[in-house]
Amino acid sequence: MASKGTTPDFPVLSRPPWESVSGICNFRDLGGYPIVGSTGSVKRSIIFRSIEPNHVRGEGIQTLTSKLGITSSYDLRSRREVELAEAASPNPDIPSITKNLVPVFGDQDMNLEALNIRYKYYTSGDLASAYRLILGAAGPLAYRSIFMHLLTRPADPLLIHCTAGKDRTGVVCALILTLAGVEDKIVAEEYALTTVGLIGFKEVIKKRLEVIPMFAKGDESARAAMDNLLSSTVETMMTTLAIIREEFGGVEAYLQNECGFTLEEVQKIRRNVTSDEPPRFRLDTEGNIVLVGDQ
Repeated sequence: MASKGTTPDFPVLSRPPWESVSGICNFRDLGGYPIVGSTGSVKRSIIFRSIEPNHVRGEGIQTLTSKLGITSSYDLRSRREVELAEAASPNPDIPSITKNLVPVFGDQDMNLEALNIRYKYYTSGDLASAYRLILGAAGPLAYRSIFMHLLTRPADPLLIHCTAGKDRTGVVCALILTLAGVEDKIVAEEYALTTVGLIGFKEVIKKRLEVIPMFAKGDESARAAMDNLLSSTVETMMTTLAIIREEFGGVEAYLQNECGFTLEEVQKIRRNVTSDEPPRFRLDTEGNIVLVGDQ
């Protein structure tokens, strides 16, 4: 793990959808994906996702501000997570980027009973059940804040992150892509890119988790639990998308019933996150996301 205040040596992923930002891994653009029944795509260079930005410094800050033009960040972590990360590596204040702390679980962040339920799902590999809890908790504050930005400031690039940029971030990004009209398989494959994006950061997370008794023992069951917690599979997101449809009535109903938007606002958000620009990506014959034109 990097020492306090230094930049970790994360692998460089710079080919779209990845953006190379020094000090932040799993950083990618949510735009460029094809829309079903349209020749257009999800708007590029507006919505970015990543791990926590606590390690970003000079060069990385320049990329965020000068190259990508990010104006706001939406932090889905709990206050306690933020405190622990800040103790290891303070998250720098960047004058041109407004930080918004919008914890998914709000006041439940420190509720031990709720934490134990979530950990049970994560460590058993039943991430879709954990994501059901996220969907039920995040709407009124965390996800509403992000969609409100997309409604009222659609030209201002934003960064969405939690700790690993996998679960809480993954669910809201799936909602955005689904609202835009991206097919389920592509949404799920985009989510699964995090498996590659977290190379280099998983060791940082594992070090933090080792203070928790169930992981500290270091035996086979502890390693399996940690692997389950850090996984991001296509199957998990496909199940989550089914939950959104079957239990929440679909993404439009979710945004209305859980986030408090009107149907007209939801329709405007959809228009704001889509463009007439041709898709940048497609699925190859094996179901992998590739750049258009790649064989």
